[in-house]
Amino acid sequence: MKKASAYSHVRVLLIEGRARQVMPLMESLHKLGCHVTTYNASKLDMGYASHYPDKKVLSYCDARNPEKSWEAISKELKTKQYDLVIPLNDFVAIMLSQHKEELKPFVTIAANDWDVFQYASDKLKTMKVCMDNGIPCPKTFVADENLTDLSTLDLQYPICIKPRTGFSAVGFRMIDRPDELEHIVEATKKKYGAPLIQEYIPQIDLQYKAELFADKNGDVKSCCIFSKL
Repeated sequence: MKKASAYSHVRVLLIEGRARQVMPLMESLHKLGCHVTTYNASKLDMGYASHYPDKKVLSYCDARNPEKSWEAISKELKTKQYDLVIPLNDFVAIMLSQHKEELKPFVTIAANDWDVFQYASDKLKTMKVCMDNGIPCPKTFVADENLTDLSTLDLQYPICIKPRTGFSAVGFRMIDRPDELEHIVEATKKKYGAPLIQEYIPQIDLQYKAELFADKNGDVKSCCIFSKL
């Protein structure tokens, strides 16, 4: 039985239970004394199998069917059983951000407003901020309707082709020769929309990353800088 704490009244929903982040979040929220619920698509999800949640929801969530996923998730959120919902993957975070205004009467969403979210997730806008402010970044072009002749670009091979939005390496291609460019750009455009054509920066050493958590006022509450292969 959990001891009473300053957070005992806070009801948190974690979506979804198969995400790798669910374990540390469940444990930390449990230790704080929060009432923890996990939203799971399968009984095999860690969020369902764990002993940390006070409640486990088994429902639909599949990135291959956004409409059905939203129908199931919104139904659960509108029960007013939760104070805070935390998305644990990009698919759910995008969905909740897009519907944040609609959900405000029911629950607090731990995701940025959609106008901020989509600005930060658009790689072209990120690169443009860097280029406009003299911040070192890869040379970047967008293969949209304004760029009709790819041969005019000042490119040194190899180069990268990638979607403007996305995560991990989904849609990422590296090209070694100019004769591959048009075919791969068109294939990427059909699947993901107008892609970025970007200078390739070889990774010859460790990669360094900085992870920060900021509150609603923009104050950094915790951060971690780490290296990885």
